[in-house]
Amino acid sequence: MVTVKETKLVADEVIPVNAVRQDEEGVLLVAAMPSVDKESLQVTVEEGILSIEAPRVSGKMEGYKLISQGIAPVVYKASFFIPVG
Repeated sequence: MVTVKETKLVADEVIPVNAVRQDEEGVLLVAAMPSVDKESLQVTVEEGILSIEAPRVSGKMEGYKLISQGIAPVVYKASFFIPVG
């Protein structure tokens, strides 16, 4: 059974809304991480703990100056205990 590992967060870190499914074929993790590009997503598995981390990037449009941003810059971060073997 996959369980969420308690994650200590610092300022500007957020645990993404997630869903974890497990069956005989493996584990599926779906995490809502808006404004994250796949190149910045870090996924690691160490000693039975799956960790995900990624910064939210703000969209920049060429030729425009940002005067207001409704989305705060954050880092999404979460860890999960996964069964080994």
